Amino acid sequence: IQSFNNGAINKITLVVKGDVHDTAGEVKSAVVEYLEWIKDTIGCVECCIRHVLAVPGTVELSWVQSLPFCAVHVLKEAYAHCKDSTSLYGDLLHHVGSLLAELFKRTHSLQVSLVKLLEKLSITGAQLEDHVHVLCSVCSGLFEICGIVTCLDVKLVIGLWKAIIKLCSQHIRLLRDRFDACPLINSLCEEIRQGYQYLFELSLGADALSLSQGDDKTFSKSCKILAFQMKVLVALLRDFTDYLGNCEKNVLDLLLVLHRYLPPSLCAKALPPKLESEVRVQVVSATAPILGHLVQNRVFRAALTSFAEERIPEDRLPRLLVQLMLLDMLPRCEADVIEFWLSPVNHMNPTPTRGLLSAIFDSVQECEVEMQIPAMLPGVMVAGKPQRQVSLYEFTTTHLCGFIGACPAKHFSVLEHTLLENVLRDNDLSYVIALDCWCFLVRYGTAVTCRDQVQTLILAFKQLKKISHKLADKLSFLIHRLVKFMSPDHQSALVKQFSPSDEPCLWISLGTSCLNDSLSESVRHILISWALSVLQTPAVKALEVLNTSRLFADLLKDRPLSECMSHPQQVLLVNNVCNIWSVVLTSPQMPGPIRELLIVRLLQVTTYLLPDMEAGDILKVLTIVQSSVKTAQTSDVAVAAAGCLLSFGHVRIAPLFQSQVLNRLCQLFNSLLSHPDPLVHHRALEAFVQFASETMYVEAVEACLQGNEALQIRVEHFQNRIPYQSSQKEFVLVDYLISQMSQPAQEEAVATTGVGSTAADVSVEVGDEGITVRSADATTDVAVESCQQSASEHPAKRARLSTSSSDLTVPASQAESSRPETYQKFLETLSTVARDMELEFRQAGPPPPSFVDAVKEALTRISFCMSSHNNWFDSLS
Repeated sequence: IQSFNNGAINKITLVVKGDVHDTAGEVKSAVVEYLEWIKDTIGCVECCIRHVLAVPGTVELSWVQSLPFCAVHVLKEAYAHCKDSTSLYGDLLHHVGSLLAELFKRTHSLQVSLVKLLEKLSITGAQLEDHVHVLCSVCSGLFEICGIVTCLDVKLVIGLWKAIIKLCSQHIRLLRDRFDACPLINSLCEEIRQGYQYLFELSLGADALSLSQGDDKTFSKSCKILAFQMKVLVALLRDFTDYLGNCEKNVLDLLLVLHRYLPPSLCAKALPPKLESEVRVQVVSATAPILGHLVQNRVFRAALTSFAEERIPEDRLPRLLVQLMLLDMLPRCEADVIEFWLSPVNHMNPTPTRGLLSAIFDSVQECEVEMQIPAMLPGVMVAGKPQRQVSLYEFTTTHLCGFIGACPAKHFSVLEHTLLENVLRDNDLSYVIALDCWCFLVRYGTAVTCRDQVQTLILAFKQLKKISHKLADKLSFLIHRLVKFMSPDHQSALVKQFSPSDEPCLWISLGTSCLNDSLSESVRHILISWALSVLQTPAVKALEVLNTSRLFADLLKDRPLSECMSHPQQVLLVNNVCNIWSVVLTSPQMPGPIRELLIVRLLQVTTYLLPDMEAGDILKVLTIVQSSVKTAQTSDVAVAAAGCLLSFGHVRIAPLFQSQVLNRLCQLFNSLLSHPDPLVHHRALEAFVQFASETMYVEAVEACLQGNEALQIRVEHFQNRIPYQSSQKEFVLVDYLISQMSQPAQEEAVATTGVGSTAADVSVEVGDEGITVRSADATTDVAVESCQQSASEHPAKRARLSTSSSDLTVPASQAESSRPETYQKFLETLSTVARDMELEFRQAGPPPPSFVDAVKEALTRISFCMSSHNNWFDSLS
């Protein structure tokens, strides 16, 4: 037996190659002789095995220690010889074909006998190292045979894999920590991957190719083979779950590939419904047990939750689906397993391991294309109702909320930290999903939980507003939604705790629509009185104007002006807004970002005040907006101007100013309709069409379009709802979204006051004492802080605080102030550097990098912080 390979098989090779005999007859005679020798050797080994099988009961391994390994060696060489026979024998094959067929049958018979012997083996005495060595050698040998016979007969492969699994399961106590199952698992993963790839190619070719290549029988047979291989893989993972070596990543890659081939993956091909359903059932039924066996595996956890930039784009959606499947399993697991995934600790790896919830939100951020299409998935089954298809957004949110409903209380701190982290995240998808999940948390929790959550978040909001106004606005929207779920008593207590008289800026940010009707009305009256008193201040601050403008814009958006305030208050509001417009018109030296923001906020209020404004004031507004649209660094002013023009159709203009106002109006419409920003262009079309259908000044409509035939056609098409016809190739939504994601992300320009920090600059700590928000550089927005303080403190003290914010001096009272040349020169230098830097990068071609916007944001914040004199706008260039 030991000379089996070196004897007959090697001699056959030498004979066939002509190294020993020269004539064909001698070659044939020698080959036949050696093949008979091989057959006899196989028969001898099989005879030994049958003799052992005749013994009743089990067979002690120590009795036949060398026999299984010997049989495996013979099988491997015999199958390999049969596999290579075509290339080895060449023209001689038809002379020895019958002998090779008989040799193959003998080999298969030996395999059957060996499998029966392995089933009878037992170890009743002491477990020796030799026993372990024999079992490991047999398992490895059978695995090598599987690789040989794969191309010979599928049934042989199935039988060998069954033998391996039975042998491992029978002696798992000996093999668990000694046998290396990693090569077997890696091989199965590769075979399954290739098998499904062939399967999809087969199904896709069913229409184009002949039926023999793509019929249902072939597909079903291939599905059954792959299903068996998946069962073998699951069995190996079950038996060797703690000793998998380095194969966990390959298992995860297999799961991702399988989900990649199925809808709604973007790279999935269209399959016949029956075939798709059959494959989906197999994939889903195999994924759950695989995840169940790997749920406590550290390497698998790291592979599933790690964030890698080089990740394959096609695997983003499959990864999210696998993560959600594992999240669904956690409520049924032990407490330590839940903590293992939610609060991972890996002392062996210096790189921190992310929790599963954080990893899911990371995957959500990567699946922006699938969210926007949207990808459709089976929804949750509801008793008595058919299962419906839901969007990926709803699918993800539903599973997250399902876990929140079953999450143990001890893990709420992790849950709250993750939700808050994503509320403050600079990604819209993560933001809105975190909002919805938090609303679910308080809605289905107790009333006390909702109250405590709102109170804690308001305290965090007050901290965060000192650091980043942009992030504070995100948090305020969350609080706005949560307050709606509070009981009426808790809402009343909240208003008493955070009184609108003492903290008007807080309620301006939150809005009053989240309160019940009676409470909302009382808070609204307090805020209106405060805002009007602020606007009447002789030296009103720019930040106070921004806050009051936001308040009135929010109030007038939901109800008419006459329902919000009394007639004297209406007149007072209109006069104050017109006065501020006059100050803006006569203060051209105001810093660019602040001027743009102020104009945007004023336009939002002016939209609702146009019917009550004088024609001369309307002319001032149009003059300011027209010049600002041309010089603005962002499109915010243009968008706000288009929104304001939506209300211009019902405006009646005094004859004295009619020609001037209409002329300015035509110029503004022309600027907006020819604006390069698609959003501005679309909003301008909406405003112009509405203006044309409502206004009594028909000549203004004609003047706007006169001499521009292309614009006339575009307006007509928009009015008749005719889609825009591009001269480029056909528009494909998926390709467009992918191209947008592939471009470098650009940070937003300054949109609100005090935006100097992003989510990456802010640390959020959720502890027993509440939420603590800290800036990375421990700086605070002095301007925003002073705005909050000045609203509620004594007038004399508020006057002393006026050095921390800008003043808009209304015509009623002109305050005198000095203009320090040091401040002026310093700010002029900063403005010049920022302007030159932006110009340099814009001339290079691509959009300027994000740090250019950061420089402009920093300039805005410095301008606020250094505004220590009343007429500071006039001293800045």
